[in-house]
Amino acid sequence: SKTGDQIELDIFAHRKAGGIPFEHPVVTQARHAMEQLEIEPRLAPSTSELAAFIDHQIPALTLGITTGEQQHNQLESIQIEPIFRGLAQIIGTLISLDQHYKTLQHESAKLD
Repeated sequence: SKTGDQIELDIFAHRKAGGIPFEHPVVTQARHAMEQLEIEPRLAPSTSELAAFIDHQIPALTLGITTGEQQHNQLESIQIEPIFRGLAQIIGTLISLDQHYKTLQHESAKLD
């Protein structure tokens, strides 16, 4: 190079763009639980362990349980207070999904 600088590229994750649609039951039930808890959804793409599920056609999404500051550096911190509502969000999502699938099973049984 003209400046003598060297650039190094480390690829730490690679996956095809994708995810699950907004109308997927996992998303709609998570949003329902968030609405009940007055949690504002933050929609953003991310690279995480969920990529492995998505790549294998297993629907998945990230539910954050708190907020923080100065992410990814030595002064990173999280808020403790929101964790309780965040955990309630996860439990509410699981309960909502369970009820959704029980309703589908019940309706399917009626058709048989």
